[in-house]
Amino acid sequence: MKEQSFIIVTDSGCDMFADYLSASNVACVQLGYTMNGVNYGDGGETLSLSDFYAQLRDGAKPTTYQATPESVRERVEPILQSGKDALCISFSSGLSGTCGSYQVAAKSLMEKYPERKVIVVDSLCASMGQGLL
Repeated sequence: MKEQSFIIVTDSGCDMFADYLSASNVACVQLGYTMNGVNYGDGGETLSLSDFYAQLRDGAKPTTYQATPESVRERVEPILQSGKDALCISFSSGLSGTCGSYQVAAKSLMEKYPERKVIVVDSLCASMGQGLL
């Protein structure tokens, strides 16, 4: 079986379990959110689902934020350094600026690694629609 010459990259907007993504060799950019003044996800703290929902029951109101070009670069650059290309499937541009962050990161990475390809696909989906794509 021929080794795959590219890695699929998506973001946590795909709502796929981390174990599944890892087993499928899919890289994932973590989207972030802020709740009770604490940043979670993209470079921030982690919070278990039970604690997340407990905070919601206590009246917390989380706000989400898009992936940054830097967080995308951090996830994609090691792929390019390994000699593989990246196929990035982003959260819908109709719901977030995350696709724009992928595009900014892709442009700078392809300038740095001209022999590599970084293709960005706007999923136009969220949640399992993005995951299925």
